[in-house]
Amino acid sequence: MSHEYEFVYFNAKLRGETTRLLFAAAGIQYKDTRIGFAEWHEKQKDTPQGSLPYLVIDGRTKVSQSMAINRYIARIADPPMCGSSSEEELYINEIADTAATLIDEALKPFTVPEEKRQEVMTNFNDVVAPKLLGFLEKSITARAGESKNGFAVGSKLSLADIMIFNAIECGNLTEEISKYPGLKASTKKVAENKRIAEWLSKRPTGM
Repeated sequence: MSHEYEFVYFNAKLRGETTRLLFAAAGIQYKDTRIGFAEWHEKQKDTPQGSLPYLVIDGRTKVSQSMAINRYIARIADPPMCGSSSEEELYINEIADTAATLIDEALKPFTVPEEKRQEVMTNFNDVVAPKLLGFLEKSITARAGESKNGFAVGSKLSLADIMIFNAIECGNLTEEISKYPGLKASTKKVAENKRIAEWLSKRPTGM
């Protein structure tokens, strides 16, 4: 049974871009509804949990929490992007959740008072990001085994690859991943995906 989807997030990439990338990779049509930051206070009352993003299914059901939405899209994709076995799904979720932590940390400087922003940003670049990138690289190395095919887990594109790609963008870490061959290979696989490349070429510019 097919459904109609509407994805609601700010007019920005940030956490919501993972879902848009998943929709693109899966070739699933959806309505990309973007809320301006100036509109947020007025629109917040319409959200299921007072936060963005949320997904609307068939114009009725509203679901919050970005990772719940991401895992749902990964599962309904054809082929699925959540792993070919329970173990692969576990490994993908480990990487995806680590990447989600990296995204959260990358956004922290913009949630603190301005006088503390530079300090938090420096800590992210010098301490937090290298630690989390190291964790991700270690996971990819452990999960890739002998395949060396460039994907983070298994032999095809998964939620893990797309989460990594968005985390690198959110953290402005493109230059940093030259030190991490697994991460570099994974992001390359995402960028080379035909459907994702098309989305990247036409998506709105901005944060």
